[in-house]
Amino acid sequence: MRELKKEEMKKIEGGASISAAMLGVIYKIVETIYNLGDALGSSIRRVIEGKNCNI
Repeated sequence: MRELKKEEMKKIEGGASISAAMLGVIYKIVETIYNLGDALGSSIRRVIEGKNCNI
């Protein structure tokens, strides 16, 4: 394998990669969907069991 010249190195294009920022955003989306489902499920359970808090 030969060494590349600087001009050749500048022409190299990287492939698609998942960055840390992208992983963080995906984690936050999944966490938000989970929390919404948890809150909705708890709310439905309280309504069915008649344990609502009258505000």
